[in-house]
Amino acid sequence: MKDLIAALVAHHPEHTGTLQVILAISNAVDSLPFEPFFEPVSAIYMHQSARQILSMSADHVTAWANHVAYACRVRMRAIEAPILREIHDGRLTASATLLRAHLETAGLAAHSFLTVTDSAKSGHKKPLDELMRKTLFGTALFKETKRAPELEQYLDQSDQGTALASDFVGGLDRFLEPDKPAGNRHRLRYALLCEYGHPNLRGLKGFSHVVRETEGGWFVQYTAEEDRGAHGVQMIAEYLLEDMRLGYAASELLRRTTFVNEGDHLRCCPPHPEDLAWIESTIMCLS
Repeated sequence: MKDLIAALVAHHPEHTGTLQVILAISNAVDSLPFEPFFEPVSAIYMHQSARQILSMSADHVTAWANHVAYACRVRMRAIEAPILREIHDGRLTASATLLRAHLETAGLAAHSFLTVTDSAKSGHKKPLDELMRKTLFGTALFKETKRAPELEQYLDQSDQGTALASDFVGGLDRFLEPDKPAGNRHRLRYALLCEYGHPNLRGLKGFSHVVRETEGGWFVQYTAEEDRGAHGVQMIAEYLLEDMRLGYAASELLRRTTFVNEGDHLRCCPPHPEDLAWIESTIMCLS
């Protein structure tokens, strides 16, 4: 990552500040431990034709929170270097497509943290039950059983539909101010990245240009080389940095929060103040 950042800075010195913060967060995240955790057996049962978790104790929630925290961390780290490498090499479409997946993963961490803390505050367990089931046992193959019933023989009884990416993106919009109505900053960013991730002609304009204009129209030519445009590198770097800040902060808050049973209710004990200060200053870069 260090050499890649240095190469980008050499070619795009106007983005030095953003790129250096990306490197600093990457180094901080790489210093975090991978600690083993206990996962109790989870059981799924059918109630009125709907799947539910049989027991949702603090131990189950703790294991799920660790799964989400570590999975989001490793997934984001796995695609950050490719995101930067592709934009460095002039391939905006590939970089933006990977960045879309990075944003979804950061959103999963944020949405998970908000869902479990909201559940603890309200005592309403259904949204947490649904998210835990869909993240632990969800598979995209499940919805295809309607079109291909023979798939059911390859799926377990616990398999079910996945959580919605739109909920993850909404989690990023709520993360910094969870008690206020969600904005649409990250939804709009996600929509823009979908232009590159989907086979949409609008997202492929960087591969074509007008070679001649006439009164009746244009002669257009496609090329194998992509034009990144004037703001391609800036978009990738700034979007990536914001996703890293929010995604890693949410994943660490999940990992460091303690969950305990209080009768039928779940209580969230926030991380130690020193941990919160480290997340704020090192990951969020707010001080």
